[in-house]
Amino acid sequence: MNPKTHDQIHTERRRGWILKMLNEARPDPIELAVLSNALDAINQPVGRRTLAKELDYLRSLKLLRLFLLGQNEELGEVEQALLAQRYAASESDSELRMNVCARITVSGINFQDGLSDFDGITRVE
Repeated sequence: MNPKTHDQIHTERRRGWILKMLNEARPDPIELAVLSNALDAINQPVGRRTLAKELDYLRSLKLLRLFLLGQNEELGEVEQALLAQRYAASESDSELRMNVCARITVSGINFQDGLSDFDGITRVE
């Protein structure tokens, strides 16, 4: 197996684990710091920038939503993308890192339940 194929398989599996964890937490959201620690615990370590990139990818497919803890209004697509970018760049802003959350959407639940498939994501049981 060439390195590019190995990296792609690892990326697709990581995305699947993210959706699985969000599905198990529903209806509650998960703070991204907690999600990162949970990925570490299952031997899927990920840096802040990589996690933000994967979340933005899954968000673009409408499989999850990003928001700030305690926020009452739903963020639009552009605001969610900007939030992912801010999270990726938040080296010294630990408050931002602790307050960004993700929640699975109905499309994400349908994927996890096997009712739909998406290229680039491996379903994890």
